[in-house]
Amino acid sequence: NLKQYLQAEDTVVEAINAAERVDDHYLLYACFIQLAFLENLKGNITEAVESFRQARQEAIGLNDAYLQVLVDINISDIYHSNNLYSQSLMYLDQAQALMIKQHLNEPSFTMMIWVNKIENYFNMGNVDSLAKYNRRLFAINLHDPRLYTCRQRSLYSLELLRGQYNQALNRLAMLKKDPI
Repeated sequence: NLKQYLQAEDTVVEAINAAERVDDHYLLYACFIQLAFLENLKGNITEAVESFRQARQEAIGLNDAYLQVLVDINISDIYHSNNLYSQSLMYLDQAQALMIKQHLNEPSFTMMIWVNKIENYFNMGNVDSLAKYNRRLFAINLHDPRLYTCRQRSLYSLELLRGQYNQALNRLAMLKKDPI
């Protein structure tokens, strides 16, 4: 309930103040992330994005590309959930570029970025870009139990955009019976 969110937010703000006093940038990063999630749950999208940006500034100060990429993915999710697909894609591109620049080999991040791009392109009706990331998703070598589901979802999304409704419905029916 809202009262609990407000209490949690007050606690996080106190932790931010304490972290600033002791100059603990990892703790500041973690607190800004938590504050962003709380603000997003309350529906304060602008404040959530600002808190994520503050977390990103801490990650930049720490020179931690891993943390920066996580923030970019989270900001992208907020924009996506608010139908701001171009902004969402901008943050996914930023995360992907940072991974390349910093030689950050994190296949699970790559998968998350591509899956999120697929969802954005589906919502934008961009079949060519969706197909491109669908192919990439099938080429990735990753042992993650979510990968199968993500691949299947990307396939039926692609089928829907291509107007292959019967194939998409058949795939969905097959997946419903699939024990995985």
